[in-house]
Amino acid sequence: MELPGENERLAIVCDLCDRRVTGEVTVGVGNRVSDLLNSSTTAHEFLSLTDVSVFDSDDRLLAHHRFMSLNKRFIRSIVEDERAPVLARVKHLVSVENYERAWEEMEYILGNFPRDAETHYVAGVVSQALGKPDDALEHFKAARGLSVAEKFQKMVNGHLENMENS
Repeated sequence: MELPGENERLAIVCDLCDRRVTGEVTVGVGNRVSDLLNSSTTAHEFLSLTDVSVFDSDDRLLAHHRFMSLNKRFIRSIVEDERAPVLARVKHLVSVENYERAWEEMEYILGNFPRDAETHYVAGVVSQALGKPDDALEHFKAARGLSVAEKFQKMVNGHLENMENS
């Protein structure tokens, strides 16, 4: 049963002129993202996103932020992110150490989003857990090549250094 004022979080992809932004937005149950965009009040000129990733026109990860307000005037298109729920399932499977099932889900994501840094990073983690160091190395290097975000680079480099030292 839906309660009045109940909200849900949707993973979305926003295309801007020279950037792509992914993140989560909160909408009322039964509402659509377009309802947020079509709001005409001044208080709603910005779209509030959480767990935000910003990509350049070559799909390289530029930055990751916990929160961002995005001016709606610069949004060219907005769609639900079909990658996010699958990647969330993979992360859950990794947390419960079900690596074989996680890899099955990863195959879908890699096939559909081959230029996504986070996808390759998680594929590296899963490959490493499955005892496939060559595959892990390939995915970590791909993740590093698809990102220019400093924090992400440090995280990936940490995995690469650990692999070299073991």
